Formats: sequence, C-alpha cells, structure tokens
Amino acid sequence: MEAAYGVQKRVRALRGQGIAAYKIGMTNAAAQQANGLAEPIVGWLDSASVLPDGAALAGAAARKRWVESEVIFRMAADVRELRPEGAIEAVAQAIGSAHAGIEVCDSRFVDTDAQPAVNIVADNSNASVIVIGAALPRLPPPLEVTLTCGSAPPVTGCTSAVLGDPLGSLCWLARWLQQRGETLRAGQFIATGTCTGIIEAGPDDRCEARFGDLASVECHFLP
Repeated sequence: MEAAYGVQKRVRALRGQGIAAYKIGMTNAAAQQANGLAEPIVGWLDSASVLPDGAALAGAAARKRWVESEVIFRMAADVRELRPEGAIEAVAQAIGSAHAGIEVCDSRFVDTDAQPAVNIVADNSNASVIVIGAALPRLPPPLEVTLTCGSAPPVTGCTSAVLGDPLGSLCWLARWLQQRGETLRAGQFIATGTCTGIIEAGPDDRCEARFGDLASVECHFLP
C-alpha cells in the first residue's frame, strides 16, 4: 500500500501540480472489510478538479463515472502538530467552512471491481472531480442525505455513515498525513467520504445531492 501511495506522489511530481483537495474513500466498515482494508484510502486533486455548484462535466460515455454525496470541508488554517489530547478540537478550529458536495469518481481500469485496493490507490483512489455546493453548518449535525442522478432511483443515507461523523473522517486524514510528515493546509478542500454510496452517471445526466433541508449541490454531465 505504501508503494501505491508512492505512485500517487510520483505522478503528482511529474505533473508539477499542488494539492488543492483530498478525497477520503472507504469510510465505512463494510467497504473496508470487502477490500481487505483496516482504514480508509486517500486521493488528491489539483485546482482544476475543484468545481463550483452546477458544474458541467465532460460526458460519461467513454468509461464509467460515479457520483457520491459528501460533506466537503474547506480549511481556513494549517493543521499543526496534533497531539492525542485535543486533536479533534484542533482540527475543528482549523475548518473554515463545510459544504454540500458531490465527488465524481473515475478509473483508468476497465473492470474496477476486479482490482485490489492497492491498484485503486495507485490510480489515485478513483479521485476525479469534486463539486462544491451550498454551505452547511461548520460542524454539521447528522443529516439525511439524498442523491439522485439521471433516471436511476434515488439513494438515501446519512452523514453519520462517514466514520460516524465527517469531522471524524477529517481528523483521521489529519493524523494520517502527520504520520507521513505532511499536513492539511489552509485553502485545501477535503471530501470526507460518501454519505449514500454511489450512482453510476451517464451522458446528459443531472445529479443532485440534498443534505436535509439545509443545502444542496448539483452537476451535469454533457452528452
């Protein structure tokens, strides 16, 4: 797995791109167990892959694309060295805002279901695009979330599906980075994990995620 993250780092260096956002995947126990994992996985995105509410995205005909509903945090301050005591409070204080979000997942593999977790991570953990929607409370309460995309049946879930709380997912990432000598930086966005599972998107599909009555976000795939 460390070699897989090394592939991510090497690709980033070759592209000469900074990290505008992180995505956290496999944030529920069932997904981790199914993939033989003991913790979530991480991918990164550059600034061109962070899009506003209502974004029009390249068509999904050439290969599979999936959408997920996620709470996305924007950091207002760097997260300095974390200690076991007070770590959650320190991370919470560094948050600038929380948003309704959609993550668009993509893969270079034809048959993604046949890939072991290390291959998925080496392929940047399926990270492709995040869409930043309306603001939520900075530390949102447990919210029912509904995700719709095209003609597929809506799927529902809750923000508590993300390691119990999206803030917990963010804290996990902060610790994970610290172990690697890295840190969350002011201005970065973090997609904390799916609240609803995923829906496959097709050409000309419109997708929307609604977070209770508080906020929503949408995107549109071009034909």
